[in-house]
Amino acid sequence: MVENKNIEISIVVLIGFCLVFSSLFILQSIIIVPNSDSAQKEFFDKKFDGKIQKVLILGSSQTATLNTKYIIQKISENHDNYTVYNLSYDEDNPKKRLTTIQETINLKPTIVLYGVSFRDFTTEKKSENIFSISQIKNIFDLNFSLNPKLMSLKTIKQIMGNNAGFIEGNNKIKQLHTPFTELSPRRTIILNENELEKESLGEKAVYFDNDDEKITSMKKIIYELKKNKIKTILFAVPLPKSQLDLIPDSEKIEFYSTLNKIANNFDIKFYNYTEKYEKLAIWSDLSHVAFNSNAIIYSDDVSKIVQSEIDS
Repeated sequence: MVENKNIEISIVVLIGFCLVFSSLFILQSIIIVPNSDSAQKEFFDKKFDGKIQKVLILGSSQTATLNTKYIIQKISENHDNYTVYNLSYDEDNPKKRLTTIQETINLKPTIVLYGVSFRDFTTEKKSENIFSISQIKNIFDLNFSLNPKLMSLKTIKQIMGNNAGFIEGNNKIKQLHTPFTELSPRRTIILNENELEKESLGEKAVYFDNDDEKITSMKKIIYELKKNKIKTILFAVPLPKSQLDLIPDSEKIEFYSTLNKIANNFDIKFYNYTEKYEKLAIWSDLSHVAFNSNAIIYSDDVSKIVQSEIDS
């Protein structure tokens, strides 16, 4: 009886597996993924008003959710000759960012804010065969306490990587002066504490991988900006308590120490926001502050950094 039940479960899982993969392969074949390289080239080749001084925000999707329009409005209240461009893009890291540092410098910004987090320094792993036993086990590792929608989205992300966002719909949010990123509507939704806790179930511990290549890349970025007399500010992006609980204290200490050391060596300011809002209800998931008026505190604090640097 038990054996028959196991066979039935195996058949259901196999059928589900086939349906998911066949659907995803069809979707992947018809989805058109924007060419981020062409978007960057178009932006960097633009002609800008030389009378307006530029403030640039660099980083990944964790800084892309900053409300650029709000920051511009706050800055313009006292400094109408300044504007802000948020040049964040998904899965950015110092090694990738270094490839466009000269183009960034050519924009002649007055101030650059660079937001980083633990994941910016993890070692890139080669993609594992999606049909390998370990991948199949990870994808179908059933945990019935999880939200099925979150499980489905997680599965899609594991399989499709960067393309997964396009399955969520085309009603993307295009922010002012944010040329390299469009936000998914789900970035506007704030999860409650229980939902964040559910999302963290099954997640692995997070470690700060002191990847020499990426640390070196970040140092080169800061060196080049400083060499060109561009005021540079480094900040650690915020994370919710559910994510911070997955990070051992020793890893946090090493991460903060590394960034502090870099800031001191280059004589630049470092703002550590990692734990600043950990208990606030402002999160769209374990890594991102929501793009929501109830989560404006993050954008407000960044606008204050800019104001402070302009005034100093």
